[in-house]
Amino acid sequence: MANLRIGLSVRKLCNPDFNGQVDGIGVYTRHLWQQFDASHSVDVHPIVGFGRRYGALASTYPRGFAFPLNYGASGALAIVSKAPFPGARWLAQRIDVYHATDYWIPKLSGVPVVATLHDAIPLSNPEWATPQHRAVKNFFMRAAAQWADAVITVSAAMVPAVVEQFRVPPERVTVIHNGVDDEWFQRIPPETGRTMLARHGLAPGYFLTVGTLQPRKNLARLFGAYRALPDRIRSEHPLVIVGQMGWGMDDLLPAIRSAQAVGEVFWLDYVLDAELRAIFQGACALVFPSLYEGFGMPVVEAFASGVPVLTSNVSALPEVAGDAALQVDPCDVEAIRDAMLRLAENSALCAHLVAAGSLRAKRFSWQTCAEQVAGVYRKVART
Repeated sequence: MANLRIGLSVRKLCNPDFNGQVDGIGVYTRHLWQQFDASHSVDVHPIVGFGRRYGALASTYPRGFAFPLNYGASGALAIVSKAPFPGARWLAQRIDVYHATDYWIPKLSGVPVVATLHDAIPLSNPEWATPQHRAVKNFFMRAAAQWADAVITVSAAMVPAVVEQFRVPPERVTVIHNGVDDEWFQRIPPETGRTMLARHGLAPGYFLTVGTLQPRKNLARLFGAYRALPDRIRSEHPLVIVGQMGWGMDDLLPAIRSAQAVGEVFWLDYVLDAELRAIFQGACALVFPSLYEGFGMPVVEAFASGVPVLTSNVSALPEVAGDAALQVDPCDVEAIRDAMLRLAENSALCAHLVAAGSLRAKRFSWQTCAEQVAGVYRKVART
């Protein structure tokens, strides 16, 4: 059987505006690309972006391609004229399937399109999405979803929202869970770990939360729960926040800065991948009471790191966490505080969660994810 030629959107890995920062979609894209290269069953044609600025960048990748117009202009033309994106016909001669990993779904001609819709947050909960140009972006997202021949979503919990909000027929949707990199299971040598933590002023035993600072991550309630812990717990277990500044957090920033000044909170807006693993492994627990997640990668990464997890009982988080984490109502500050106190004081509970989490993490494999994604490619390529 000949290898499938896949136009894989890698914009989240290549965009110079991201300054090397990789978000969850970038992690997803990177691991698919790596798995396809390793399997030798899929030939990746990386689609690096839209617009002239990406033309030179495309030439630096084997089989690289960039659409000649930016996404907004191409999408507007496609909606008005019903014609494919400029460059689509040239691309169709070189690939068998196009995979949009990042919501930027092109209208093509003669090539089936697969789109991964990680969640429907901008449409279902616009108050949790970046407000800039929100109405226009949502219009484009919903219109572009109709150009997909098949849709992948990363949890069963997201299927109803994807079907309703993007108006995608349910028979087009396939659930394929994300994976976790094997590196997360590897223990960092203690001395190396201590050195990495010391670079950020940390010592092992802190509560950890990870994610872009934005309302959906529920940092205000988490901070309130942390501040309600007994003084002795806060002195032994500071709160470490790892994530870049997003939006909608202006009211909370003074409180975070004040807690930083007395050593109760550490905010790290950027860390290297190897350091992030060390930071996970140095935590007494991951506290991740997000209001909404399409999957929730930090939960699985904490499981693999041997760290107890406290998370939410909403959206995809129960599906991902199973019975390997404490689950609470993310809107209940007292419940978050009580669960944090249990993790700080109950070593037997923590040991149980660590063992359960390690087993749970092994259920999420990037190799399995890539094999299932390739199965979707083959299905649409034959139809």
